[in-house]
Amino acid sequence: MKLATYKSNDRIGVGLVHGQDMQLFDLDSASRRTGESDRAFNSMLALVDRGQAALEQISGLFDRYGKDEDLSLAIDEVEILAPLPEPRQMRDGMSFPRHIVQCPIGHLKLKARKAGDMAELARLQAAPLSELPEIYRKQPIYYITNRFSVQGTNTTVKWPRYSQVMDYELEFGIVT
Repeated sequence: MKLATYKSNDRIGVGLVHGQDMQLFDLDSASRRTGESDRAFNSMLALVDRGQAALEQISGLFDRYGKDEDLSLAIDEVEILAPLPEPRQMRDGMSFPRHIVQCPIGHLKLKARKAGDMAELARLQAAPLSELPEIYRKQPIYYITNRFSVQGTNTTVKWPRYSQVMDYELEFGIVT
């Protein structure tokens, strides 16, 4: 089951992705059609809170109303948002050892390049990567990050004026 948070006509909704990933089944509207609007479909966070019962309810709603075209929206006509636009908590974990050891070297390379120190740049590029500090293998390393800065698919991330360098990483979420 693939779910998405989306925005359509200034309304944020939660939908079941279907039709070869081309359609969103509007869960809130389908729930209201039963005569009993369910708050679990007001947001992805509310749906997650409901757990397995909500997933079973989604299956039942789709089995019952999935063929009703007025309950589905074309994905290319809505804005797909982050699945959990405002999670309760977020941690950024250190899970890619190579990135951890490359990051400080990258900063030194940028500094050498900016200073025009090609000898230092060559030395840094030729040097082998250091080993991952043992602490990373002994305990989870993470930091608390800004839960209000979550962005979704196709979002333009603005480069802050005060920043000279931007880093990018693969991110994924685990929701429990």
